[in-house]
Amino acid sequence: IKYYLFTASGVPEPHEEWTTAARENFGTAVVDYADSIGTDLTVVDGADLSPDEMTYEALHGAVGMALMDHHFGMFKLPAKAGAFDWSLGPGVSSIGDDYDADYAMFVFYRDYQASGGRVALSILAAAAGVGVPMGAEVGFASLVDLESGDIVWFYVVTGGLKASTWVGVIQFILLVLSIVAFSLVIIHFGP
Repeated sequence: IKYYLFTASGVPEPHEEWTTAARENFGTAVVDYADSIGTDLTVVDGADLSPDEMTYEALHGAVGMALMDHHFGMFKLPAKAGAFDWSLGPGVSSIGDDYDADYAMFVFYRDYQASGGRVALSILAAAAGVGVPMGAEVGFASLVDLESGDIVWFYVVTGGLKASTWVGVIQFILLVLSIVAFSLVIIHFGP
């Protein structure tokens, strides 16, 4: 989860205050909900990731972007024939071994908010008939089987990182997992 301020020149500058607040709110909401239903849950902070976990978090970002483009997007892969058979590979089982978990939920989110200078530039450019991007967001979460590495569930974030959206996603996942009594580790804070 990372937030950026999109400057007038188009350079995204990391916004630590927003990023820290979003990470803390997300982590708190997940832990509070898990505690309320008695689910076995471990939340892993990006500062505590092992080299393997960092590798799989980066791989998840790449696979998730490909999934958005080639499964849900316009650029379908003919060889997949519409099948949802995406994976991080069986090596991800090391995370399951480290945390005694059956599944991991990887979360990827980037938000680019326009600065005041960017908004002013956009208004001036519009007067000249030129469009200037004001910002963007991309986010997704994947539930990964830690034995096979298969992505068994994928959610695309729409409408921003609002507590109700993410808490709803977490509640759904934890409810399903609590019914079948699996343990879950959440990898959500990117480097």
